[in-house]
Amino acid sequence: MKRLYVLSLIFSVLIFSINKDIVAGTWTENFNTDLDSWTKREHQRDKVAWQAKGGRLDVQTKPFCNGVLNLGGQLPHMTHYTLEFTAFPIETHRLRVKMRVVNTKNANVGIFIGEHPESLFVNPLRRTYQFVDHTIGGPLNFRNQNPQIELELNEIDIAFARGLFTLYSKGKKLVDFQDDNFKTINYLGIVVLPKRCDIDAIVIVDDFIISGVNLDVQPKSKAAVLWGQLKRQ
Repeated sequence: MKRLYVLSLIFSVLIFSINKDIVAGTWTENFNTDLDSWTKREHQRDKVAWQAKGGRLDVQTKPFCNGVLNLGGQLPHMTHYTLEFTAFPIETHRLRVKMRVVNTKNANVGIFIGEHPESLFVNPLRRTYQFVDHTIGGPLNFRNQNPQIELELNEIDIAFARGLFTLYSKGKKLVDFQDDNFKTINYLGIVVLPKRCDIDAIVIVDDFIISGVNLDVQPKSKAAVLWGQLKRQ
């Protein structure tokens, strides 16, 4: 019975590796299975649907205001939906993360990267930069550090090294900047920003790739350890 249990663990680890396209030091989320590598914010669950479908991540938001409430058109600018990457702990001074934007309708989408918020009751992006398909958003805690630029991207590629953020797209360097408030990062994921609050919004992304010297993402080695244990029995 114990041998069968170990064999089942080996099989599960290998299947997990195949589904996530894991190689040493690199994680590729291809969205072919469920979203077990991600965490949704609890209070957003009834406002946004995140679904891995056909090798892509489909995101759909629901209307959350009407014309009367949306005075000055400011509600969309104060609203965002986040999906945190939690497959393994990240605490690193060097990291690269990339994502392809397939389609957007009534929303912008990007990658947030930075430090965990102080609590569950504050803005989750308070200590992050948001590299979105149309601009770069800055942390509320450290204002006016982000470059004021307008973009139109279908690939977002960020390199981080001890406070230096560099944005690429399709191999081309677009901008870099230094923020010494971030010597390490431990928080990243996907952010969706609705353009309007009175209609549905749709976003489709795929190929979320993380690489970095401090990442220890090698479940295949775990399978080897389990196999060794099985042979010794």
